[in-house]
Parts: sequence; C-alpha cells; structure tokens
Amino acid sequence: MDYRFVENINCCGDDHSYYLHSETLAQDFDLDYSNQLEGITQKGKIFINEDKRAPLGFIGSGILSAPFMFIGIKIDQILNSMMIKNSDLMSYKIMFYSIAPIFYLMMSYLLLTKIKNEMNVKFNNLIILLAIFGTGVHYYAFERYSMTHVYEFFTTTLIIYVIIKFYNSKSARLDSFFASVVPFAFLIGFLTRYVNYFIFLIPFWIVRIDKFKNINKRIFKYKSFQISLLFVFIIFYILSKRVYGVVSFSPLISYNKNSEWLDEYSEYIFSISSLFLDRFLDLIKIFTTQEFGLFWFMPILIVSVLYLFRDILENRSKNLIRNLLFLISIGIPIFLVLIWQTVASAFGMRYIFGVIPICIVVSILYSSPENKLIKFYLISFSLFSFLSVLFFETSAASSLSEIDQINTWGILTRWAQPSYLTGVIDSFFKVDSYQIIFGTSLLGSLIIKIFIEILTLNGFMSFLSNLGLNIENGDVLNTFAKIQSIEIHKFMILVLISILFVYQVIKNENNYE
Repeated sequence: MDYRFVENINCCGDDHSYYLHSETLAQDFDLDYSNQLEGITQKGKIFINEDKRAPLGFIGSGILSAPFMFIGIKIDQILNSMMIKNSDLMSYKIMFYSIAPIFYLMMSYLLLTKIKNEMNVKFNNLIILLAIFGTGVHYYAFERYSMTHVYEFFTTTLIIYVIIKFYNSKSARLDSFFASVVPFAFLIGFLTRYVNYFIFLIPFWIVRIDKFKNINKRIFKYKSFQISLLFVFIIFYILSKRVYGVVSFSPLISYNKNSEWLDEYSEYIFSISSLFLDRFLDLIKIFTTQEFGLFWFMPILIVSVLYLFRDILENRSKNLIRNLLFLISIGIPIFLVLIWQTVASAFGMRYIFGVIPICIVVSILYSSPENKLIKFYLISFSLFSFLSVLFFETSAASSLSEIDQINTWGILTRWAQPSYLTGVIDSFFKVDSYQIIFGTSLLGSLIIKIFIEILTLNGFMSFLSNLGLNIENGDVLNTFAKIQSIEIHKFMILVLISILFVYQVIKNENNYE
C-alpha cells in the first residue's frame, strides 16, 4: 500500500517512465512529453533523439493503464469542483492508475480458466490462481504497480486466448471476429515489451495442440485478419514516429542504446573460453540461487519444464516440435536473465514473468492425476513463494541492498540480495515482520485510519506505546502521517474494489467444472 501513498511518481526510474506514458495519453491526449519532461535533459534518464524527448521504456503498459488514470483524473476534478476534501496524497489519479494492474492480473486469471475450458481439461481453478501468485508477479500489481510485468503477463494470456478462440470457433462470424483481434493482441503485447519475442511463437505451438476443433483453419486467408494486420502496422508506425522520431522494432531504441552496447554483452556471453562451462553454471544458478532462484520462487515454470522433458522422453517424436517450441519460448526470457546476470533491482527474476502464462498452459495440458509429487511441489512451493512476497522487505535480510554488493553471478551491483531465501525464512520468525506487513497492507492501513480518526494521531501513538510497541521508527511515523492525510473515502473505494475482485474469484471457482 505504501507505494500508493504518494502525490506523484517522480523522475527518473522505470516506474516514472511507464507512468508518463499513461499520463500523456490520459491527461493530455497526445504523445508530446515536453510538459512531463520539462527540465529533464540528461540522456540516460530519458530518451533523446534530436528534438524528440520521451520516457525510457515501452508504451504498451501506458496504453492499457490510461483509461484507468483518465477515470481517476475525472473523479479528482469532480470532487474538487464540489469542494469535497481530496488531498493530493494518493489522489484518485494515482489510485486508479494503481488499480489497473490489479484488474489486468484478475483478467489474466479469468482468461486462463477460460483457456483451460477451451482445452477441455480438468484442472482446478484454484491451482491456476495459486500458480500465478506463486511466481510473485502480483507484487507488481499490489506494490510496484507502475512496472510492466503484470501487463506482460496479461498480454501473453490475451494472445493465447484469442488464438485458441479462433481455432475453437464454430461460426464464420466469430472466425472473422477473432481473426481481426489477433493482430491487435500481438501489437499490444509487443508494445508492452519489445524483447518478449516468445509471443510470436505462440501460434506455432497452439496449432500443434490436438484439443481444438478446427485446427486446420488458416488465419492468413481471412480478410478481417489482413485488414487488421495493415492497421496494426500503421498504428505501430505512427506510435514509433510520434514517440521516438524513428520507426524501429529494436528494444534498444527505447533505452537510447546502440548495437555496440549489445555487442559488449554478446562478446562476454559467447566468448569461446566461457561459453560452455561458465554459462552452464550461470544457468544452474538461475534455477537454484537463493537470490530468487526459479526452483524456490517460480515453481510453475519448473513444473512446466519437467512435464515437457518427461513428454519428450516418453513420446519422443510424437510431440517433439511442439515441446521444443514450448521450451524455446520459456528459454528466451531466461536467456535475458543470463545476459543481464542480475535480478533487475526488484522482486524476483522479473524478465521471466511474461512467459508464465505459457508455463501454466503447459501444466494444464500435461497434468494428470498420477503426478502427485509434482502437484505437491507446485502447491507447497507456490504457497512459500506467495509468503515470500508478503515478507519481502520486512527485514534487512529479506530486502535488496541499497549499497553495491556482489550478487549471485559475481557482479558488483546495487539492489541485490544473494541470501534472500534464508533471509525471508528468517523473517517468518520475527515479530517486527508481521507489524510491517500489517501496517503496509490495505486492511492494516484502513484500521490505522479508523483509529486515527477516533483517537487522533497523537492519541493513537500513545495507545500503541502503552501496548509496548516501538513506534519511534521514522518510516513508521511517516506512514502514520500519510494515512492521517488521506481521506477515508479513498480507503473505502479500495476496499469495495478489493471485495469485487474477491467475489469474482469465488464466483469463478463456483463455476468450476
């Protein structure tokens, strides 16, 4: 919650870049960032190309979140015009912008359950939900809401869903409709993160799944697809020219990087002397490291890979091409982590989140009642990973370092924590951790707000002191002051939205076949 206790998202990190993409669309209705970037001229903090200036990062998440920010802006305007108290702290503009990734995460879950139904496979919806939350991607919905990872997760899910609906459709009208939607799904997926090339492999493995009714249909023959594809290229051209001043499909353009920068990494990764042993050891570390290793913190990915290798060994050539396409898709973002050799200064190996829907589809496809050990691992470690998000940053050992230190791959970098696994387990047994979780949660913030309204801030602090709780921490006092300044109607809106999301999960589970 405390990431929402702000008046604005300030320059110049990733959160700020994606926020500006949304703001210029929702507030200014243009792609001119000059007013948002006024006074910011340092190359490296923003994109600069001759007279063009833009935020670093991709525009896709801004397009998806802009309608939510627009609603928040209008609510702020209405309240202000009616002279209703509405502080700038956690304005409705910020609040609704932060709700967007929660909405898309919920939509991803609902779409994945629909994908399961389209595949006509028995698979518990709650396990799908647990698998999602067992990766830590929800951290980027409920905490770091201005990052792209939930949007990547959603767009991958959306692409899979609309393609499957096309191949499962029985009517010419629906065929034409879904054929027209597919190019736009790919567009928003690519705009959200240019490096997620695995999305372009999705149609090739879907057509090799024998559970769909009309797999022999050829989408390229549909005029609706051809027209949409033309519009997609036109839209991409306009967006690229308006934002960057050039048309480019390269992810380097957004970060003001050139090919020499990529060559340096490639030379390091592919040097003959280190290609095999060192890179293999680095790959093993990605799976086993305490620093958000995939075995501990992304069990659904491990399960999907196990299923794929098992099927290759058992059936050999039967599903070989499909299985290899799955493995390549999953391997692409893992390869990016191998190149960067960091966890990217945040929770988890966040470059991998976009491929998780594919891992869930693999697990649905290959799951069977006999896989009790794999199912036990998936459930137990997903629960552990979910808890690790709750306890993230509740102690020094479960927080990323604010000073340079050696990470898992031997790189001196900031925001690393090579002992996160043992650190977060240690946090489970500290009382202070539970106090932090309570104080930074929506429920905790609401309860604190009610007590402050009844007792006043000083009275509430005296009450806590009488209970023997330590409230002298500067961060705690700052949080209390912010909660006091935020109007209670904002908390009530968040509670109502949370209830709505929980209701949808329960309703969906009741409809489980």
